[in-house]
Amino acid sequence: MRLLLIPLLAISAPSPATALKISNFRAGLACTNTDVREDTRGWICHVTEEILVTDQGRCRYNGEDRLCTWAGFEFDYRGAKPGIELECTTEQSRPTTFGNPAEEFARDSKRQEFTLPLEGSEGHFFNPQYFTFGIRPPSDEPLLSEGSCSFEGKEVFRYRFRTHFPSLPGGGDPAPKAVFSTDLWPGEGTPVLVAKGDSLGLKAAPSTSSKDISRVRTKPGDRLCFVETRYVTTRHGLLRARAASALEGRRFAGSRAVSRDDYYATDVPTARLTVGPSQTLDYLQDRAEGTCFVRIEGVLLEASDCPANDPDRFELLREPVVEWWVRLDSPGAEGWLKVDDDSVRELEREF
Repeated sequence: MRLLLIPLLAISAPSPATALKISNFRAGLACTNTDVREDTRGWICHVTEEILVTDQGRCRYNGEDRLCTWAGFEFDYRGAKPGIELECTTEQSRPTTFGNPAEEFARDSKRQEFTLPLEGSEGHFFNPQYFTFGIRPPSDEPLLSEGSCSFEGKEVFRYRFRTHFPSLPGGGDPAPKAVFSTDLWPGEGTPVLVAKGDSLGLKAAPSTSSKDISRVRTKPGDRLCFVETRYVTTRHGLLRARAASALEGRRFAGSRAVSRDDYYATDVPTARLTVGPSQTLDYLQDRAEGTCFVRIEGVLLEASDCPANDPDRFELLREPVVEWWVRLDSPGAEGWLKVDDDSVRELEREF
């Protein structure tokens, strides 16, 4: 599971100085729903280096509402002049993805550079950041973050966070989480599924981490009638453009899921998206007739000509990891079943 550290850099308008003074610097956990100053929304309510990530906070990341934990820093300043900007860097102990409420702007990166503009000759500056919620294996070390800001080549402050992400009770590794899903099945035609063994385990939801709710007795060859399907991507693939190129297809709202109704709607807009040399895009799922879902800078496109099938223009860096689930709904057999070679056989496709 990708874990995200997102500096929020949407601050006011600027001003430089030759005698800039920084005072009352504080870094730690941030409270963003209360005001202790008239000129700032939010404040550092616990000065600490230890950041314990929970699912109690809310934030906006890459155009979507997420669970998160807020941290950051604040300080007073004086002696600023118009146009001043602090030059800042963040170094981390392992690669993460940096982004903001609108987009992701750096992936698999351990370092991020940014500027902080100061408004007026003196004032108070509050810089909120957030860590999106995610479950990590218990063997993972805390994420170490070292940040600093400088003016005219001189460091004016430095901070450090040790961020602890939660792990599952009992020490188990987290099950894969959906990064994208569709209410569709893979391929063309309606699949005919039959049981391979004498029982099937059903889940409460289409996820391997979901609760087991029943075990259904079957005979090999029994036809399985399903009323719902979910095609889930637990790890997106990656493609890299070899040169400047363009992709055409249908553009969907959102970036993490497509319902059956939305997919078959007649008013889905078409789009033409350009990619630059060496630009990467998320390869999400293959569809029928040579199309596939890709995500380019947060925009979801069903590419009419899947770039994974064009090795002259795109390099395949990683295949997507997908799971297919169907929901059974008959007396004594209600729940989600993972379609895999262990328990289910696809007999044929009906057209």
